[in-house]
Amino acid sequence: MASLFSISIVLSLFLVNTAGRILNTVVDEIYTEVLANPALHGGAILSQSIVMPSMIFVQISGVLLAISFLFVGICLAIAFRITSKNFGKIYTFDLFGAGIGCILTVIFLSYFQITTAILSLSLLSATGALMFTKASIKNFQKNRFYLYGLNFFLLGFLLANLSGYSIYDFKIHKYAFLRSFYHTPLKELKYQWTPLGRVTLAQREWSPPLNSQPKLRPLTFVGMDLGGFSVIEKFTPENLKIIKNTSVFSDDIPEPIVVPGLYANLKEYLVLMAGNGQDMLRAYACYGENINLTGVELNPAVFQMGLEYKEANLEVFFNKPNVKMEIAEGRSFIEHSQKKYDLICLSYSGATFATGNGTLSSTPQFLFTKEAFKSYLKKLTDRGVLIVVQSSLPTDLPPSLRTFCAALKEIEPETDLRKHVLAYSRPGFYQNRNYTIYHRKPLTKEMVRQIEKIFSEHNLTITYSAYTASKYPAMQSFFDVLSTLPGSLYRGFPYPASSQERVHSDNHPFYYFDLIWGRAGGFLVIGYTITFLSALGIAMIFLAMPLIIKRGKYSTEQLP
Repeated sequence: MASLFSISIVLSLFLVNTAGRILNTVVDEIYTEVLANPALHGGAILSQSIVMPSMIFVQISGVLLAISFLFVGICLAIAFRITSKNFGKIYTFDLFGAGIGCILTVIFLSYFQITTAILSLSLLSATGALMFTKASIKNFQKNRFYLYGLNFFLLGFLLANLSGYSIYDFKIHKYAFLRSFYHTPLKELKYQWTPLGRVTLAQREWSPPLNSQPKLRPLTFVGMDLGGFSVIEKFTPENLKIIKNTSVFSDDIPEPIVVPGLYANLKEYLVLMAGNGQDMLRAYACYGENINLTGVELNPAVFQMGLEYKEANLEVFFNKPNVKMEIAEGRSFIEHSQKKYDLICLSYSGATFATGNGTLSSTPQFLFTKEAFKSYLKKLTDRGVLIVVQSSLPTDLPPSLRTFCAALKEIEPETDLRKHVLAYSRPGFYQNRNYTIYHRKPLTKEMVRQIEKIFSEHNLTITYSAYTASKYPAMQSFFDVLSTLPGSLYRGFPYPASSQERVHSDNHPFYYFDLIWGRAGGFLVIGYTITFLSALGIAMIFLAMPLIIKRGKYSTEQLP
C-alpha cells in the first residue's frame, strides 16, 4: 500500500497540474472576452464565470490528492487490524511520523519547489515500503524487483526535477492579479513556492484601477496567492516626487499614510502587511529622515523578491537607519511589542479568494477583528492614528468601521465615537470614494478646523467629521442611528450578509467578503459546503476501511 501511495501521488500531481493548465486556458479565454467587452459584464472583473471554474478546480484537486492519502489510511487500517495488541505503539509512531512530515514540509517548501517536496515524500514512502518488506524474506523475494525499480524510478524522477527537467510546471494564467480593465497580460520573471503559498515576481502594463482617467504605464510587483500583490516602487529621487502625491491604486489622491495636514509631529510609523514597502516609501517621500519607519511582513520571500529586483534600489532604502523591516506575523508582532506608535497602517484591506476560503494559512483576516483593533489602540500614543487602506463609496461604510467602534467602545465606554473618525476625498475622485482615518483620542473642533484649512490647499475635502457638514451619507446615517440606538452597533441573528454590517471578531473573522449570492462571498459559502462534504466523505471512507478489510487476508502469519 505504501508503494501504491508513492505511485498515486506522482500521478495525482500530474493530473492536478493538467487540470491547472485547463483552468488557465478557460480563465484566460473568459478574461479576454470580459476585457474586450466590459459593458456586457457590468464592470465586474471577478465574474461568476471565473469563480465557478476556479471553485471546481479546487474541489477536483482536493479529490485527486485525497486518493493518494487513501492508501495511507489503508496502511494504517491493515496495521491496526493485524496487530491489535500493539495499537498504542503503532499510533504513537504514526503521530511521530506525521510530526516529522510537517516539519520537513516547512523545510522543503522554504528551500525547494513544491514538486520537489512532493516527489521527496513519494520517494520516502517507497523507501519505507522497501525496508519494511525486507523484514519479511518471503514478501521481499516476491516483490524485490518491483520495489527496487520503483525506488530507482522515483529517485531519477526527483533528480530530473531538481535539474530543471520536470513534467510539472504549475504556471499561473496570464491575467492573474487583475485589478481593472486596463491591464495587459503579465510576464512572470520568477516564482517561488513557500510554506505560505506561491510567490511570483511579474511585470505588466496597467492603469491604477481608481484613476479617473486611464493612464497605462509599466508595473512591477510581487504577487501572492493569485490575488494579493505588492507593488514595487523604485527608490529614486524622481519616483519619490511622484508617489508622495499618489496612492497605490490611484494617481488622483494621496495615500492615507501621507495625507497632508493630519500627521504633524508624528514620529513612529508601523506598517503591517508591508510587502515590499510601497506605503513605507510614500511616507518616506513626504517625511524623510524625520520619522522612524517599521514594516512587518509575514512571508520573507515577498520581501526578498523585492530586494532582488535591483532596478528598484530597495536595498538602499531598507538599509537606512530610520527604516526597518521585520519578518513576522503582524498581530503577534504588535501584541508583543514594547513600543507605542504614532501611526499604525494596515496596508492590505482584506483577503483574497484563497485566503478567504482557507486554502492558504496566511490569511490576514485576523488582523481586522475587534480583538486585533483593541491591540492596535492599546499600542497607539494619545495622538496616534489607525489606518486601514481602503476606499468606500458614499453609499457604503468602510468594512472596518463597526469593528473599530466596537473595539474603542470596550476600551473607552464613555467616548463619543464620532470624534474619533475622519473621512476625506478629492473632488472628481473616482466614484466619489472616501478614505477613512481612525484616531486614538477624540478630535477637537480646533484640530478639525486646522486639518480642513490644510486640506483646502491640496484640493482635499473632509467628507465626514463630528464638526463639519457631512458629505458622506452612509457614515452620517450610521452615527445618527448609533447615537439614538447604541445597541445597533452589533447586528445579531440573522448573521449580516454584508461585510460592512458586521463587527468582525476572532470567532467570525471573515472580513471583506459579502456573503451574498452573485458576489465572491456567495461562492465561498458553496465552497465551504462542498469542501465540508468532501472531507466528511473521505473521513467516512477512512473510518470504514478497517471494517471492510478482511482479517483473513492480512493475518499475523504474514508478519516476520
